[in-house]
Amino acid sequence: MLLPALRNVLPFGACALAALVPVALALFAPSRVEPSAVPVAALEPRLEASRTAPADIVGPALVIDVDACRFELYDADQRLLRSGPCSTGSNTTLQAPDGRRWSFRTPRGRRRVHHKAERPTWYRPDWSFVEEGLPIPQRDDPARWVQGLLGRYAIDIGGGYLVHGSPWRIGVGEKNTHGCVRLRDDDLACVYAALQVGDVVILR
Repeated sequence: MLLPALRNVLPFGACALAALVPVALALFAPSRVEPSAVPVAALEPRLEASRTAPADIVGPALVIDVDACRFELYDADQRLLRSGPCSTGSNTTLQAPDGRRWSFRTPRGRRRVHHKAERPTWYRPDWSFVEEGLPIPQRDDPARWVQGLLGRYAIDIGGGYLVHGSPWRIGVGEKNTHGCVRLRDDDLACVYAALQVGDVVILR
């Protein structure tokens, strides 16, 4: 039985990792340090130059420009709350010795927030072991459960894709993820506070 069956566990396979940061995930130990409180200012979106959403966007909504690696966050009144860089899929392909292939692309289209988690745990899919040249463990192997690699927050937008953070402050604004959308810590805190389950996420 998988013991970490908690609300903050996100067992999805397209989670982003910084491509330039090699890390032995199987040896990564969960942090035992209690998280500090998120500054209130980080949770209070700021209006940006009185810009409003395009006519086809009904807020609250997060809009991702996949190619430009930029995001825009709109409130229920269609006002732009925040914008900035994000990381999207690297568009690379990985093939396993058994012939299986994975394409690390960020999908396009309209999605919705399915679930939100604070201090999420990542369930490592097979491709993450193949990528590092490691043997693939059994599905209930403890090595598959990793704390800390998704940052402070994660937002599930369906299909195995997340909007999340990272413990490393590099590479945001580049195409270097495994398909998920990665944000800087302060931007992620704002998006996490502004979006609720059911709100729209548009990837263009």
